Amino acid sequence: MSAQFQPAPFASNLIVNGDFENLSQGIGYGTRAFGWTSTGAVSGVFGHAGYTHRVEDHGYALGGWTSATGQSIAQTVETEVGTAYALVFDAGVHFGGLGAGVLEVEIEGASGTRTLASLGVEALSGGSTFSLDLVALDAQSTIRFVYNGHGAYSTTDIDLDNIGLLP
Repeated sequence: MSAQFQPAPFASNLIVNGDFENLSQGIGYGTRAFGWTSTGAVSGVFGHAGYTHRVEDHGYALGGWTSATGQSIAQTVETEVGTAYALVFDAGVHFGGLGAGVLEVEIEGASGTRTLASLGVEALSGGSTFSLDLVALDAQSTIRFVYNGHGAYSTTDIDLDNIGLLP
């Protein structure tokens, strides 16, 4: 008998549907993930088990097989000014051997927009888990993930899953 890996639940997670398992908005290119706002007609919720999805079946394909950079997915949450948070998420390029994709991670509020990181996301089986520390400057903060291409291989996507914002 083998035990299946189960990620620890994010009891205090401020992000809604960070695992993209609520499929009430549909599945496929152009779908809008429940709880999220997005730009770009070709990104969407997909079932790519094994790329960034540890146990669950679904994640968000940002970029959607196009060279159209600037596509994004975002969620606004209530935050406490001056409080430190950890933004955690899994990310990976959908197909191996295609090189790193570029993912910008931003936080936006009344005080403006800050880039938290510009990440080179590799094509690794299972993706990589990232953790970024931030301090809230506003009572409402928008967390945004922006697809910025793949260089020579600009027609793949970056898959996102298991997103959490933890105090």
